[in-house]
Amino acid sequence: MRIPAEPLTAPSVANQQDPAGQLAAQLRAQYAAHITGELVIPARPGRYRPMPEGLDPRLAGALHRRGMDRLYTHQAAAWETVQARQHTVIVTPTASGKTLCYNLPVLQAALQNQARALYLFPTKALAQDQVAELSALNEAASLGVRAFTFDGDTPGDARKAVRTRGDIVVSNPDMLHQGILPHHTKWAQFFETLRFVVIDEMHSYRGVFGSTHGRSYENTKKWAANEGTSDTRKLLLGVGPYSGFDNMSAAALALSPHYRMPPGIAARSSD
Repeated sequence: MRIPAEPLTAPSVANQQDPAGQLAAQLRAQYAAHITGELVIPARPGRYRPMPEGLDPRLAGALHRRGMDRLYTHQAAAWETVQARQHTVIVTPTASGKTLCYNLPVLQAALQNQARALYLFPTKALAQDQVAELSALNEAASLGVRAFTFDGDTPGDARKAVRTRGDIVVSNPDMLHQGILPHHTKWAQFFETLRFVVIDEMHSYRGVFGSTHGRSYENTKKWAANEGTSDTRKLLLGVGPYSGFDNMSAAALALSPHYRMPPGIAARSSD
C-alpha cells in the first residue's frame, strides 16, 4: 500500500549546508512510522598515498586531467597486491573508489604489455557505466585502450571485433555462460593474452543458479589456462560492498582454492 507523503517544510539554511541531514529529515517526515532505528556515522578525513612510481606516464596524465593526483590508501594497497601478481578482493563502502582499484592495474598492463581483461558485472546497466568511465579516461589522454561491452544486445557483426580487438571486454555471468564459453575456440585470441578477470558485486550463491555461475568461472579458468602462454598469469580481482564481507570471502575461496581472506580492506593471497 502506498502511503501518502506528508508535506515538507522549506529546508533551512543549515539543512542546505548539510545535504545528508536534509535527506534524513525528509525520510523521517515521510516514513516515520516505518523507521525502527537510526545511526549516524560521522565523516572522517580521507587517507591518501601518492600515485605509484611505476605508473605509466600516459595513465598518470589521464588521471591528472580528471582531477586525480593521489590515491586512497585502499587503492594503493590494491595496486601493490596486483603488481605482486596476487589475487585480490576489494571490500570497501559504497562510492569509495573501488573501480579505480582494478582499472588502474588493468590499464597499466594494457598499455605496457598488451594484456587483456574480462570484466563481469551483474547487470548490463553497470557494464555500460564502466565502459563510459573507461572511455572518459581514454579520451583524457588518448590512451588507445579499447573497451567494449559484450552482451545480448551486441550485434552479430560486432561480436568478432569485440573478440579480436577488445583490450577490455565488459560482460555479465549469463553472457559468459551462453555467449563466450560455448564458443571458446572463437575466443582463443582473447584468452591467449587474458591477464585479469574482474568480478563486480562478488557474492556466493546456492542452488542451480549458484552452481551454474561456479561452473562458468571454473571453465573460464580452464580455457584461459589452455589458451594462454605458460608465463601468463590470470589474476582474479573481486569487488563488493563492505556489508558483503563474509559473503565475498566464501565466493573468493570458491573461485581460488589458494585464497585466504584475512580481516582488512584489501585482502590478498599468493597463488
